[in-house]
Amino acid sequence: MITAQEFEDGYAETVGTTVQQLHADGRAAEPCTCDWDLCRGWILGYARQLQESA
Repeated sequence: MITAQEFEDGYAETVGTTVQQLHADGRAAEPCTCDWDLCRGWILGYARQLQESA
């Protein structure tokens, strides 16, 4: 499994942005609990702060 930072770095590179911009947009890596064999252990969700304020 990779770290959350590695996941965010790779995601940002793939979509052509920066991790800082992802965070500014309220996006952050969150643990994934799926059972898929090829899962890297993370999903890009919305920062918990945004979810709690909704």
